[in-house]
Amino acid sequence: MNKHRAFTLLEVVVSVFIFSILSISMFISLKFALDAHSISVERYRLVQNGQGTLENVIDEMKSYDDISEITPEIIWDISTKYKDDSGDYYVSITQISHDNLYIIKIIYKESRYESLCTQIYIN
Repeated sequence: MNKHRAFTLLEVVVSVFIFSILSISMFISLKFALDAHSISVERYRLVQNGQGTLENVIDEMKSYDDISEITPEIIWDISTKYKDDSGDYYVSITQISHDNLYIIKIIYKESRYESLCTQIYIN
């Protein structure tokens, strides 16, 4: 009596089907993870660039010796000078009344971060 056990065609087809379902689900999960990673890397780059721009604007505004030197035209020049070339964000500078207090915002256009904001007081 010869008792060779082998897989039937039905068992092979079912195992290939299960393996393909598992492979497809793993591929979709990996694709989702890679897409999420690339989005987070881009958002991190945006925030880093915005923070650097914010520091540069603050340094430039503090470089003026006299507060009367900062005119609306200078504020406009600073805002346009530090505008992002790729159009991801722009700079908004607002003077609060006639005090020496300014609000500087980095406003992102298409990001979950709305803006980076700081206030500076110039003596």
